[in-house]
Amino acid sequence: MGRIFIENHGGTRLVVCRFCKTYLTNRSELISSRFQGSSGRAMLFHRAWNLDYSEAQHRDMMTGKHIVRDVMCRICHKKVGWMYEFAMEESQRYKEARVILEKALVDEEDGFPDPAGALETHEQPPSSPVFETFGGRRGIRLTALSRSDSRLASRTTTHPPATAAESPRCHECS
Repeated sequence: MGRIFIENHGGTRLVVCRFCKTYLTNRSELISSRFQGSSGRAMLFHRAWNLDYSEAQHRDMMTGKHIVRDVMCRICHKKVGWMYEFAMEESQRYKEARVILEKALVDEEDGFPDPAGALETHEQPPSSPVFETFGGRRGIRLTALSRSDSRLASRTTTHPPATAAESPRCHECS
């Protein structure tokens, strides 16, 4: 089966599985704590980690019809909430790809401060479109090419940023 790797994205307030204390998310990912689950109050998060997902299923909920997946802790396999795959009503679309964790099934614990800011999330580069804008000019974003694709790099031109200030690099890339 292989090894199970557990992600921990830190934070000052951690949300963990009540049964095995596996890290699931942190309070900085919280969107709203005004949700209702089958076991009581629940919280809506942008992202959560260390979860396994059930098959998608249609559910009639208080806010309308949704396609959802139950989410289980990756370590103890206990259900801790669900994830919204699709909302039928336009007003509920903000929930799509978000995770609900039920307060009765998770605990909050103290995390740790991050004075250096090393745990701040970096914006992910766009996966599409292929073109990016650098100071008003367009250029092709090149990714690492394999040896067989190296001939493509010689025919592809890019327009680098005019100054270093316009560069979209993070401090780790420079």
